[in-house]
Amino acid sequence: MSNETLPFIDNESEVLFEELDKDCLADVFRIWDCDEKEWHDAYPIVFRFENNDLLLSSVEGSVAITAGIVDTADPESAAREIDGNRCLCWQRDCTWSRFIGRTGVLRLILDKVDDASIHSVP
Repeated sequence: MSNETLPFIDNESEVLFEELDKDCLADVFRIWDCDEKEWHDAYPIVFRFENNDLLLSSVEGSVAITAGIVDTADPESAAREIDGNRCLCWQRDCTWSRFIGRTGVLRLILDKVDDASIHSVP
């Protein structure tokens, strides 16, 4: 992976992403609305690798990428503007199941996201 293929990634993030790309993807989570029986929003998405998490979230119309452990017991920690009265929880997103257990999938994952509006947050 290089800045030539993913120009929206800065040099610090590139190093982190190369490390993540060596790990197996363990799971993918999104916030589920239990009352509406649908995904709360397109973002946030947690890509859980063996040694770290990658959080994609919506920030002012673009997608921010942050690495670090995400507490999937608390959906409010990652989602903005959540009404405390709603029944929300992190759920496994099975649409990504073909990537689970594989290494070298970060490029494929980021290609599936609208890369015109992505920026990374180290």
